[in-house]
Amino acid sequence: MEEVYARSVLMKIFYSALATGPAVFFTVMYLGDKTNGALLAIFALLLSLLAVFVIINQLKSKLIVSADRIVKINLWGEKELSTANVKGVRIEEKYLVIEPVSPNYARIVINNYKDYNDDGVLTAWLTQNFTDLDASDLEDQSERILSDTTLGATEQEREQKLANAKTIALVYNIAGVASGLWMMFTDYKISLITSLAFPLLAIVLMASNKLIRFVSSAKRSIYPYILIGFMMNSMFIVGKAVRVFDIYHFHLALIPALALCAAVVALLVITGINKAIPVTAQVLIMTFVGAIYSLGTILQVNCVFDDSTAVAKQTVMFDKYSDYNKGRHYHFRLSTLGEQPADSLNSEVSLTRYNRFNVGDTIPIYVKKGKLNIPWYSFYK
Repeated sequence: MEEVYARSVLMKIFYSALATGPAVFFTVMYLGDKTNGALLAIFALLLSLLAVFVIINQLKSKLIVSADRIVKINLWGEKELSTANVKGVRIEEKYLVIEPVSPNYARIVINNYKDYNDDGVLTAWLTQNFTDLDASDLEDQSERILSDTTLGATEQEREQKLANAKTIALVYNIAGVASGLWMMFTDYKISLITSLAFPLLAIVLMASNKLIRFVSSAKRSIYPYILIGFMMNSMFIVGKAVRVFDIYHFHLALIPALALCAAVVALLVITGINKAIPVTAQVLIMTFVGAIYSLGTILQVNCVFDDSTAVAKQTVMFDKYSDYNKGRHYHFRLSTLGEQPADSLNSEVSLTRYNRFNVGDTIPIYVKKGKLNIPWYSFYK
């Protein structure tokens, strides 16, 4: 018996409307604004083509399931996999994957499968007829660890080491958040040094304990992970740097930040890859959090440990504005005087300073060299 699963009518309408909305918006803009006609026409045309592709894909997308084959059909064509060549399935929150026994056969991925009609029937049929690869991976990894004699002479010793690793990872994640908060709300150099060192401690932990990984998944891996402590601590580092320090030439921070990021990501890859999870996804996560940590570290070290003498410069305020993000924030846009080319600076200021100056006013700033030769400035000596 053959079953056909397609996106529900409601979801077809939703995705089609989501794609059509921007196309209609830019078309209306083009018809009403001839001064920027060429640019608006390009946007309207491209978005209209995209909307057409989305609508056609919504109408064509379906999954055909029978006792002997599984077929995925969409705008880009068909993928067919014989049930005899199915290795197993992975059912995630947003997508499901039907894995073949060999790379020579089609791998079928269904994104947003919950948008399909009778998705519960589909997932039930797949799990009843094919191996749950996540559960299989979890069981295999557990067996390998509990039979690894390098972790202990007996299974009880190995279980204890795994339990200890989970405790260490939990403590690290909690302490990472605490360290970041301590640094965020104090001005002690020791709190900054502790926070900057904390992500590096993650690398030491993973290098010294083979049971701790950077990322894990409860569905397919029993390794404990330390992503939360690393990421939250790094976000506090960069968050405070961006909030407190005004960088005079921000582009000068990018090269050292990229160099540090490359080193950190390389060490994370060497020490923290979890083979039970797709490596590409892990590297992307490592790169993202490594970039956050590296940029925050470069800015913090450059400004906090800078002991150079401030040099006064005159700027003119050419714009001021306020925005709301968990509270009202006030900003000046400044342009330095007597420099070619003139720098454009965007600074957050207090409400008092915001009300004190108007567009066109000359405002002095005080520029310091920076510990890493990245100039930064403030409104105070």
